[in-house]
Amino acid sequence: QSKAETCASLSAILPQIKDDNTKQIVSTTLKKLNSLSEETCAELTATTKRRKLTEHDHSIKARLAKAKEQTKQPTVAEEKKHKTHSKGKGDMAL
Repeated sequence: QSKAETCASLSAILPQIKDDNTKQIVSTTLKKLNSLSEETCAELTATTKRRKLTEHDHSIKARLAKAKEQTKQPTVAEEKKHKTHSKGKGDMAL
């Protein structure tokens, strides 16, 4: 979105926001965006998009690593299969 589109979107949602803190944040953001030049706003948007993509990629890689690690751990069913149910009684000599 361009600066004008972003500001228009924020202005449109502002009256619908019920939470005072959120309303203040959106209002402050709108004022700051309006004070930026079109070029600065475009740079800010590009930088934010790159950072979000990097965070998203890192998040995916972290979740894949966690899932891979979990596949190495035995499941509950596998653990039960390996446990013996005789509490020592089966090994007693008579």
